[in-house]
Amino acid sequence: MKVQSLIEKGSSSINEDSYFVSQNYFGIFDGATSLVKYLDSNGNTGALLASKTAKEIFEKNPDQPLISSFQEANLKIRDMEEKAGVNLDNKSCLWSTTVSVVRINDKSIECLAVGDSPIIIVDKENNLKTYFVDHDLETMVLWEKMVKEGVKDKRADKRTLDQLIKTRLRSNVTYGFVNGEKEALSFVKTAIFPRDSIKYVLLFTDGMLIPREKSDAPEDFGKIVKLFEEGGLKKIKNYVRDLENSDPDCIKYLRFKLHDDLTAIAVTL
Repeated sequence: MKVQSLIEKGSSSINEDSYFVSQNYFGIFDGATSLVKYLDSNGNTGALLASKTAKEIFEKNPDQPLISSFQEANLKIRDMEEKAGVNLDNKSCLWSTTVSVVRINDKSIECLAVGDSPIIIVDKENNLKTYFVDHDLETMVLWEKMVKEGVKDKRADKRTLDQLIKTRLRSNVTYGFVNGEKEALSFVKTAIFPRDSIKYVLLFTDGMLIPREKSDAPEDFGKIVKLFEEGGLKKIKNYVRDLENSDPDCIKYLRFKLHDDLTAIAVTL
């Protein structure tokens, strides 16, 4: 078994991703910035606190059921929010993170995913199984419209904030986030694969996704796997960053900022 990993901060001042790599156990956590800003005394955002907390709980419990670690992490985040005085009735205030975890056993591969940090499973016949939810589609549709209108600063447009709030209010209603809400359990995706049937396992935060020119274009997971086969995780990262650098104003390729935080793990069996 061969393992690769990388992490790179995006355009923001803080990297809100967290991850761990152990002998046969791997996890990626993408903190989602609260729409109501929060910083603790150490300068940590709620998003970073959520991703770090989930990471630490999964990492310290390598042998317990993945769903148990999820439940423990979700409860811990809730407890931390309560102690910090976060308004638990306002989803825009909640500290949120995705969770994508894989454990490779002697005969099986276990996966657990919540949110939009993809897991790609590639079997020995080159079939792909993906775990991913695109909860930002409506926002990208709006931004595509703004580009056609000639809007230069899409983030400053009131329609963007309204849309972001609308999307966040749907968390744990139409898509999942680990943010302390008990409803998150309904959005946990789990799967088990026979180990001897799998060739690659890729986990990454959405900063590793290939930028799209059209809001309705599907995610090109096949291209991601091809790039990985040609040059590993570094080739995927360089391909994504090169596209982003060619479009610094985020006009051609629809996205929130020049670079998102990017974290990835690849396991070759």
